[in-house]
Amino acid sequence: MDLRELEAFLAVAEELHFGRAGVRLYVSQSRVSQLLRSPEHRIGGRLVERTSRRVSLTPLGRQLFPELRTAYDRLRATLDSACATAARYPPGPRYSRPRRRSPPWRPGAADCCCARPRRPTIGGRTSPVFRCTASRTPVLR
Repeated sequence: MDLRELEAFLAVAEELHFGRAGVRLYVSQSRVSQLLRSPEHRIGGRLVERTSRRVSLTPLGRQLFPELRTAYDRLRATLDSACATAARYPPGPRYSRPRRRSPPWRPGAADCCCARPRRPTIGGRTSPVFRCTASRTPVLR
C-alpha cells in the first residue's frame, strides 16, 4: 500500500466523509476516492461503504483501521526521528562530474546544413529556403 493511499484510507476512516478527508490531505474529493479504490482492488474487498449521503467502514475496513493506524504512526515516528538525526549532522561532500568546457564552436563545412547528403529539393534543384547561413554566424563568447 502506497503511503498516500494509506493516508487517504485513514483520513476517510476518521472523518467518515470524502470531502473533509480531501481537505485534510489537500486533494480533491474525487482523488480521495481514487486513492481508496486502488488498495480495494489489490485487497479484493471494499474498505468503505459509499452512498450519496454517508460513508461507513466495512467489516474489512474496521479490521484494518487500528492495525494500519498503528503502522502509520510508527512509520511517521521513524521518519521524524531520521529527520531529526539528519539535521544534527552537516551534509557530506557532494560529488559531481566536472563540467566539460568546449572551445567556441564555429560551424565548418562538415557541420554546415548545406553539407548534408539529403537536401530538400524543388524540381531537382536545392530550395532557396534551405540555403546555409552558417558562414555568417558569429562565434558567441
